[in-house]
Amino acid sequence: LQCGGAYLKLIRQVDDVDFDPESFTNETPFSIMFGPDRCGGTNKVHFIFKYQNPVSKEWHEHHLKSPPSIRNDRQTHLYTLIIRTDNTFEVLIDQESERGGSLFDDFEPPINPPKIIDDPNDEKPEDWIEEDSIPDPEAEKPEDWDEDAPRTILDEEAEKPDDWYEDEEDMIPDPEAKQPDDWDTDADGDWDAPLIENPICVDASGCGPWTRPSIPNPEYKGLWSAPMIDNPEYKGIWAPAQIDNVNWFETSEPHRLQPIVGVGIDIWTMQANVEFDNIFIGHDIEAAKDYAMHTFVPKQTYEAKMKPESSKDEPTESFFAPLTNVLEEYGIPSLVTDNFAFIIATLVVGVLSVVFLMCRSGSKASVTPSPSTAKDDDAEEEEQTTDSNKDDSDERKHLEPSEKENSESTATGSTTQARSAETTEDSDNADGDAGSGDEHSEQDDAASDDDPFLGASTGLAAEEEADRSGSKTKSRAAKSKRRRRAD
Repeated sequence: LQCGGAYLKLIRQVDDVDFDPESFTNETPFSIMFGPDRCGGTNKVHFIFKYQNPVSKEWHEHHLKSPPSIRNDRQTHLYTLIIRTDNTFEVLIDQESERGGSLFDDFEPPINPPKIIDDPNDEKPEDWIEEDSIPDPEAEKPEDWDEDAPRTILDEEAEKPDDWYEDEEDMIPDPEAKQPDDWDTDADGDWDAPLIENPICVDASGCGPWTRPSIPNPEYKGLWSAPMIDNPEYKGIWAPAQIDNVNWFETSEPHRLQPIVGVGIDIWTMQANVEFDNIFIGHDIEAAKDYAMHTFVPKQTYEAKMKPESSKDEPTESFFAPLTNVLEEYGIPSLVTDNFAFIIATLVVGVLSVVFLMCRSGSKASVTPSPSTAKDDDAEEEEQTTDSNKDDSDERKHLEPSEKENSESTATGSTTQARSAETTEDSDNADGDAGSGDEHSEQDDAASDDDPFLGASTGLAAEEEADRSGSKTKSRAAKSKRRRRAD
């Protein structure tokens, strides 16, 4: 589980009404909610139980404090919750205990409400003073208090050490370094020897210009402020008045929950292949263990054998995990959990729109089909026909009716390449117009073997005549007649 929640909800009885599984929603009342939850900074096994206040008749959720973490991999895991009659509980993962405690002490809010509570109608008076000290209103700044005095001053008593060499540099060019033989001054510029520590300055107090060191200013006092005195108006930290809790009750058996009438699976996730199986609800712990031995353990053993050694205990990261981590890092976890589906849907729509536009622009510039594999004289005839298209348009008006039909068929074949480029997008998206039937497929295959332009124009069958793919022999005959007439 990478980002989502997958819980079992034990549906409680409501007013003696039979539970209808078809009516199960996120709002369906439950007694216990139990299962893994992980997304961003959240990683825990939820355990929530609902308990009704017998006085107010209100239902309250009680959440386990410090729940255990989930198992983060793609293997099958067994999550077990045990509630005992001594009001203790235990959470197990893969039959190993991960968390235990008391139904009284380990849940928020506590099962038993406080007997005394703050008065919700009590408000702090406007003249209530909580500051225990205030600046002395009668204090005055002394006349000799210099607020402009610097924090540090130069030490006037300091003297330059005898071994301080002002004429020497801390770093000097290495006198033993030599210019490399392959150094090209025109290409590399002037060569400079590398710098090394000046041996004169290594053991000396220093080299270069000497300045007096700074010392704390004994006259420095900073900004003046009045001293603090006890506040004569101080009343203490205000707190609301305490009253009896009219909804107070005390139970000694929180393990007694409402009757369970059904089991619901509440799952929210952006990850596929989350499965539930082998759900056991009962009163016998040993029976539950035996059931796990016959269902979970064999599957766990099998998965351990089939899992590659390199991938053991390595958590897998979902496609959307970087996005959720960024949102969590910038302090908006609620945006992740409450609006994650909307965020992902928006991103997917944006990405698909860009891909669609790229594909659309690419289809308009479709690649010219590969040259024909016919004989050399046929290829030469095709090239000559293309060069003489302009003359053919003038000659076509002098052709006999039968020859004109053949000439038009030839022209149709010569312009198939341009039409295939214009209709490539339509042929990819409309199976019906592309001649997807068996009969059209056979005709297209046969035609594409003879003429590469016909093979590239799949999708024109619904717009052209049925015999558009025609015989190449007839088309070539028309071309020969045109050339003879031109001569």
